[in-house]
Amino acid sequence: MALTVSNRETFTVLDWLESDPVRRAWWREQAERVAKLDRATAIPRLSDLIYQELHKELPDSDGVSGELLKSGLLRVHFFELAMALLLEVGVSAEPQAA
Repeated sequence: MALTVSNRETFTVLDWLESDPVRRAWWREQAERVAKLDRATAIPRLSDLIYQELHKELPDSDGVSGELLKSGLLRVHFFELAMALLLEVGVSAEPQAA
């Protein structure tokens, strides 16, 4: 996935998305699926899906470690990741004309 990431947290998630061929193929399928449902909302839908899946991956933790995990997750630019996935599968990031 060609992407110039804006911060370390986003790069870390990009690495997670690309590091496993099975996971990468699954995310490409998700990008195609959300684009077919409604191209106008594909980026926010895919962004939300990436966030939800990552949130499941995080361990439950209280105190300072839990707060650090949550704040790190909130720094990820999910829109950038979603847009890159959609562009990779050939979906334009431009809204379709009515």
